[in-house]
Amino acid sequence: MEYKLLIVDDSILDRMLMRQQVDTTKFEVFEFEDGAKALDWLEHQTRATKAVVLLDLNMPVMDGFTVVEKWRHSKLLHPHVKAEIIIVSAALHDRVVERGIESDIVAFVGKPL
Repeated sequence: MEYKLLIVDDSILDRMLMRQQVDTTKFEVFEFEDGAKALDWLEHQTRATKAVVLLDLNMPVMDGFTVVEKWRHSKLLHPHVKAEIIIVSAALHDRVVERGIESDIVAFVGKPL
């Protein structure tokens, strides 16, 4: 099984900071500036893959919760891809956390890092 780290944030600075915080020797790292590109990447994996996804909520094109919802529906078609999603956001108020828990988010990390 291949281990991947997806860093999904529209801010290049935030992506850089997240990359610096992680032991990248254990993962192959991919960066995406919007959720649509990350979701497309997940859906096009053909080999058994385990991914940790560091996901911002507020992004253009496709926001973080839309990515989570679409992946929840899509993952039934891609059982060989396991994605553990961690929300990384400056907006971690109660409703965001509740919605995340309902969506099987595994952790929440506040910004700035």
